[in-house]
Amino acid sequence: MQNQIPWAVKGDYTASCSCKPACCSCNFGFEPILGNCDGSGLLEIKEGYYGDVRVDGISLVMVHEKGKLGKLPSIKHYISEKATDQQHNAATQLMESVFAVALPKDLEILPSEKVPIWVERSNATIKFSIPAFGVEIEIMKGQDGRSIGIEEPLGPWAMEYQQYKSYLFGD
Repeated sequence: MQNQIPWAVKGDYTASCSCKPACCSCNFGFEPILGNCDGSGLLEIKEGYYGDVRVDGISLVMVHEKGKLGKLPSIKHYISEKATDQQHNAATQLMESVFAVALPKDLEILPSEKVPIWVERSNATIKFSIPAFGVEIEIMKGQDGRSIGIEEPLGPWAMEYQQYKSYLFGD
């Protein structure tokens, strides 16, 4: 049974996965396009709470591997170093609540860490990194030159969806 702790969050979520440059099929309830799904996501919380803990201004990076042959799917959360210990614990639990519908049941959740998180945005790209790796995501444009988006929400966690192509650098 799902955790019943009340939570809410407003913020920006940016993701990158091995399905590049196609849209991540996991977001739509389908199997990974290439047979496995390796990816990362950045959640920049503008305002929110988990239980009675405020998580306003906290950033999180999640790194996941789904379905690699012979290996359990796993996920690791990196929480902004500016989070208090209470916010760190709440943010880790919050990520599991927000993405519960997309996570496999046999998921191995690795211990979370506090780290520096760097984010750089422009009109055409988003870059985010932690000490172990970084991602650069470029907005994808359709034939008409406009950005590609999905009008119907994917779920309560994705009310606006913008398609990007991504590049991983680092380990």
